[in-house]
Amino acid sequence: MKITIDSTAEIKESFLVDLSGNRLYFKTDEQFVAREGWYELNLPFTGEKTNITDIKINDESILHTIYTAYYTTGIDRHQPATGMWNDGGVLKLWLHTNIGIFFERVFSDIDSGDFGADLNEKYVFTVDRPLTLQKKFPRSIKDFFAHGDGPHWWKLGTDFTPYRILDTSPPPQETIIEELHKICIYDKKAFDGVMDLKTICKNKADLPFKHVDWENAPHLRKLLLEQIGYNNIIDISMQTLAPNSCIALHRDDHYKREKYPLIRGCKKMYWPLGGDWSKNYFKLGKSGVVPFNNKPHLINTIEHVHTAVNESDNPRIVLIVYGDLSDDK
Repeated sequence: MKITIDSTAEIKESFLVDLSGNRLYFKTDEQFVAREGWYELNLPFTGEKTNITDIKINDESILHTIYTAYYTTGIDRHQPATGMWNDGGVLKLWLHTNIGIFFERVFSDIDSGDFGADLNEKYVFTVDRPLTLQKKFPRSIKDFFAHGDGPHWWKLGTDFTPYRILDTSPPPQETIIEELHKICIYDKKAFDGVMDLKTICKNKADLPFKHVDWENAPHLRKLLLEQIGYNNIIDISMQTLAPNSCIALHRDDHYKREKYPLIRGCKKMYWPLGGDWSKNYFKLGKSGVVPFNNKPHLINTIEHVHTAVNESDNPRIVLIVYGDLSDDK
């Protein structure tokens, strides 16, 4: 493989990082050996302001896809960016060893008129990385996590947006758990008994909208109605996955439900409330393992195959909400 970088100053350091986090240093415009696949190109600040005018893979220009690059100092992130300008800064750009596969991915994911704009305003950027599960699980689960599909740019507000982090100021998780125990009065089992559910729904989670005892859940009400923006509630449930267990690969089959027009796309609220999340993984199709970091998300489990794995010795608790949410952008 050969990567050529046309720049206004000498590139003093250049390296690739594969999907598993391994670094591969290389010299620009010289042949080197790299396994086929996706790599994050890293170009650290050269010591002087440097503009990158073109990047070539095996002597072919990547053209305007160079505008998928971004510049970061570890704190700030600038996108689009085609240069380096201060100490500690690194220009990053995802590439594939096969330029045909690279073009196919980028042109499939990103509308042609969006190159040169801030992609973060229109897209959710994800990287699907391989993960090796340490404990005994079905082969399908272990293989699903072991494969990494690389970077994707998912357009916001579509049926296929996989997830997005909610900009909220949630109350303490312990407070929410206390309130859920008061309002989720129906107990159920799921996924061959490895998951316990407490829900507000006596029967299936579908229309009509449910009456919620908000007097016993004032903090939850503020989060769901005022911060996230739900107009009405279809279901609120607290789901507990047993230690050292997993749920089978699946997509949620809600197409024939009355609620489907309201919940299609990225409108399922999902918030980790308890458990050892250093050993819990929720993989959502080709968007990869969702980086919850204890923050509420909206996720899309209708269009993306997914599973949850609890490799810890503690139960994993999450809050899931369906409702009438008018804006998922």
